[in-house]
Formats: sequence, structure tokens, C-alpha cells
Amino acid sequence: MGKINVGGQAVIEGVMMRAPRSVAIAVRRPNGEIVVKRELVIPLSEKFPAVKLPIVRGAVALFQSLIIGIKALNFSANEAMSEEEKESGETSEELSSWAMAGTMVIAFGFGIGLFFLLPLYATKWMT
Repeated sequence: MGKINVGGQAVIEGVMMRAPRSVAIAVRRPNGEIVVKRELVIPLSEKFPAVKLPIVRGAVALFQSLIIGIKALNFSANEAMSEEEKESGETSEELSSWAMAGTMVIAFGFGIGLFFLLPLYATKWMT
């Protein structure tokens, strides 16, 4: 029997599981109902052969995984929201692609600054 490549991540009130060509998200609503969302995922390496290069392949896989994970978290947050919040109009609209990209850029900037640049310059200042 062949190897099965499946991974996952926790989302709000549920779980996201990813196989090489698909993603499934299961979320429990406040009333106890389980909502399942399935999507087909086509690897970018099939669309663009240049993505198969070693260093590029890893970077692209990282960003594709981040995008899928953020979409899964966004879906789970919307589904796990209580019915009262939905009825009262306190819902937040889904993030656009530009807003998601901006959020990722800012998060990476903070991560690089906090875990790379700050320690680098702190140790240089100490010596």
C-alpha cells in the first residue's frame, strides 16, 4: 500500500485536513451542527513548471499553505460565530485577496523584525 500524504491544522471550533489535491474543513456551529467544506487544490507546480525548482518549490509551497490556512481560519470563524452575532449584524465581511496579502506581508515583516533583525542588532550593540 502506498504512502498517504495528509496533514492538517486546527481551526476555530474545528479542523482542516489537507491532502495533495484537496482540502476539507469541518467546523462545529454554536447549535452543534457540523459544517464540512471540501475544495479541490491544484498544485502550482502543475500549472507552472518553473515552480518545480528546488528553492522556488519550497517558497511557493509555504505561501500556498499559508493562503489555504488563512482561508480555512476565515471560514471557520464565520461558521463558528454565534447566531446572535449574525442576526444583530455584528458580522465582519470576508477579507479580500488584497487584505489577506497585506496581512501576510505585515505579519512577515513583524516576524523578520522581531526574530531576525532585533536579535542581530541587539547582539551587535552588546559587543
